[in-house]
Amino acid sequence: IAKHVGAKNEARGRRATGTAVIIGFLSGLIMMAIALIWARDILILMKCQSEVLDTAVTYMRIYFLGMPIIMLYNFVAAILRSVGDSMRPMIYMLIAGVVNIGLNIFFIAVCDMTVIGVALATLFSNLVSLILALIAMLRNKGYCKIELKNLKIFKDEFKEIVKIGVPACLCS
Repeated sequence: IAKHVGAKNEARGRRATGTAVIIGFLSGLIMMAIALIWARDILILMKCQSEVLDTAVTYMRIYFLGMPIIMLYNFVAAILRSVGDSMRPMIYMLIAGVVNIGLNIFFIAVCDMTVIGVALATLFSNLVSLILALIAMLRNKGYCKIELKNLKIFKDEFKEIVKIGVPACLCS
């Protein structure tokens, strides 16, 4: 997307935005399915202590229900940063952090929940950051505006995203 901004090619920037949004959501769905199916096996492989295994499986399954939200936020935040807007994603994460703390206190102290409350607080706080970021992109008038007609995987944009994204992901 940053490349298209530099080239002043708004149409390709918006197509890349739509492609990235779809990739983010689909990758979140895939990760969610993997974790829901193999949560226990993954935790055993990670040598999770048997005393907390059931609780960890519960947390992991609830947390990974939110993976489409988390992945979509990460992609949307990266899109905003690609057009030079790094402030709003940071603010959205700060707001989500405060929401997470507040919901943790509410779910644990008021609702007397344990690991389920902590996992739900995380899920809902991630949803808050995603909603804020999506609102920003829907209101955007430039390269990273989300448009219904561009919410599909464009072959050329997909190739560019994978070519840059996979090595960056592996490095981090």
